Amino acid sequence: MKKLANQIMSFILVLTMVFATGTTAFAAEQNSTLYKIQQLVQKAESEREQYGEATDETAKQSQVALEALGVETGSYSGTQPVVLDDVIATRGYGQTHDLGKGWTYRVDKPSSDNAKPHVHVDNNSKNIHCVENVDGTPSHGKTLDGSKVPKDVQKKVKDSKDYKKGQKDLKKMQEAKREIHRRKLNLSVNKDLLIAAGIFVTAVGVAFVAPEFLPALLATV
Repeated sequence: MKKLANQIMSFILVLTMVFATGTTAFAAEQNSTLYKIQQLVQKAESEREQYGEATDETAKQSQVALEALGVETGSYSGTQPVVLDDVIATRGYGQTHDLGKGWTYRVDKPSSDNAKPHVHVDNNSKNIHCVENVDGTPSHGKTLDGSKVPKDVQKKVKDSKDYKKGQKDLKKMQEAKREIHRRKLNLSVNKDLLIAAGIFVTAVGVAFVAPEFLPALLATV
């Protein structure tokens, strides 16, 4: 029996090591791709200054690198319909947490209704369903009304790891917007859109956005 237990423990240890190694390798590969995109953005910017636009080769390399990160650039050519929920894929969102006494909260990724990370606070027993952007502005036309959501519940939500993560992501999105504007990229030009997507991905890291959605997204953050 003891031998079997040792074998099971050894098997679990091996699985843990394999998983950890795979995760580390994936992270390293992703970081390498992000660095490559960053270099391509700089190269494209230099080409824009010299030739007026990025070269076809740099644009192609940028597209391949973005696709390696999961950015859907197929619809960039206009062959597919744009659906916000399909082109924004963010990690670490959508988990419901229990605060006790019937209260729960969930921080959601940007959606077709709202391009900012936002939080849902609910109490089904009291039929209370509130939502608010992580910067305190209304989401879906609602806020965390103090008369409905007690201040102590609001504090727990806003002190949570998920909420703060949403705030950090929104800040990164806004920084990416400023950088795109600083470079004076014309988002109606396909090559500039790819450059803007590269800037957005390297700045935000966790939010992968199809190039053609950027104009609408940047208008809201």
